Amino acid sequence: MAVLKSILLALAAILVTFQLSDAGPHLPMATGNLESIPCGANLPVICQNTAPRRRLLLEDTSRQITVQTSVGNILGWRNQNSFRFLCISYGEAPVGELGFGTPVAKAPFNGTWSAINYKAICPQLPGSTNFTTISQTFVENDRAKGQEDCLHLNVYTPSIKGTGETGLPVMVHIHEGSYISGSGGYVTLDPGNMVSRGGVVSVSINYRLGLLGFMENGPAWPRSSARSCRR
Repeated sequence: MAVLKSILLALAAILVTFQLSDAGPHLPMATGNLESIPCGANLPVICQNTAPRRRLLLEDTSRQITVQTSVGNILGWRNQNSFRFLCISYGEAPVGELGFGTPVAKAPFNGTWSAINYKAICPQLPGSTNFTTISQTFVENDRAKGQEDCLHLNVYTPSIKGTGETGLPVMVHIHEGSYISGSGGYVTLDPGNMVSRGGVVSVSINYRLGLLGFMENGPAWPRSSARSCRR
């Protein structure tokens, strides 16, 4: 008990005499009151993350890395939390004869697929939950945002093959939106911090929405019939 008391007294003495900077004011910690600190004061730190600073609106994507997959090379990047590969195509563009049908796996490609930035979301109407309005707008006004070539997935991982960790569990996030809106690339749901702390790989996907993704009703209206309505 005496040893613990001595340690606490020593820490209190250090805090009382602690200086904000070589020329800065002493911080009167002994009073227990809140005190203002000059905006120009240089605050010392005990530890510091050496990873590059993350800016909310502009990510530093300069630390890039290329990985080999069964379909081709994928170019991604790393921030302070995780490696990330954004908007990797997992299926051929669902247009023309492929519209309304089961997704067709992406064919092997030459060169390198850039997975640095988020790409197109699947067609949807912003802010509307009225199914009648959505149907009429798609057909008549063509106000939907997004592109049909949107079958993409995002991969966030704390490590990659050859960097130490293997066999990590994988979490797949299928975004919400009542099947008519949303995207796998919501910035507010970025899993980078989770994967860095939890030792897990996170995958989020885009999928076709509304009429383009769910225009069928079992045997009464199969996908094959929906294809015949394609313009």
